[in-house]
Amino acid sequence: MAKGCMKHRLNRMAAISVLVSALFIAAQAVTGPPAVAGAVSKTFRQSIARKLGKAQAGTLSKAEAAALRRELMKLDKDTLDRIARVYGKYIPENSMRAARSVSTRFYSHDAYQAHLKKMYPDMTAAQRKDVTGNTEMLTYVDKNQPLLPRVVAHERLHQLSEFVDTKRKVGMNLHEGMTEFLARRVYGDMSIKGLPIPYPRKTEVVEVLAARVGKERIAKAYFRGGKSFQVLKEDFDEQLGRGAFDAFVEAMKKERYGDAIKIIKRGVLY
Repeated sequence: MAKGCMKHRLNRMAAISVLVSALFIAAQAVTGPPAVAGAVSKTFRQSIARKLGKAQAGTLSKAEAAALRRELMKLDKDTLDRIARVYGKYIPENSMRAARSVSTRFYSHDAYQAHLKKMYPDMTAAQRKDVTGNTEMLTYVDKNQPLLPRVVAHERLHQLSEFVDTKRKVGMNLHEGMTEFLARRVYGDMSIKGLPIPYPRKTEVVEVLAARVGKERIAKAYFRGGKSFQVLKEDFDEQLGRGAFDAFVEAMKKERYGDAIKIIKRGVLY
């Protein structure tokens, strides 16, 4: 989503994620293939959505508020379980252990906006309004938005990649595309008619990259960095010419997504 993609890297914005797609409001129709790890149950979605609606209206009882907190904690735990089932063989044990030791912080919309303002004082109100989750070692999420499960998955993936050097090497744009590419395989394609797909161009590039080098190499580079990242880079250059990967990364950093795709398909001399 154009508005959701942060175009200005601000000081200390190590892992802002902007996600607006959709799963969650139960009356909407979900399209696309089933989730890799199974679907979030309709009853569970409706239960959370109903309580969130009452919370926004200020009519949530103490018992309902406590139930909502339990359901959100369950969603957070279930999301990590799904990530472990889909990508566990690529994720270092210490990274998953660290992620499981802390819970996602869920905020109301206004409280989350206040959190962003405090954490990123240089961010403008216009930039803040489309942010639904961020990661700074811990994960923080605006709970009052359409695609809550996938937002949590996206932020948890960021958290699991905080311990490696891949983001520094590839830049924010490619890393966001990789994160959303992986998140879509945790909860599947949850797009809802009428709402935009998050990070469409960044994720499209990574889809093309996966066709070139394979999903497994992307997952290993994302979660492990180091030698796994180097293997990805060397494979890319072996297929497309020396320096092709660096040219690809540079195109992504400059938001030249069409050029990035051309490099993946044809190499640096396209």
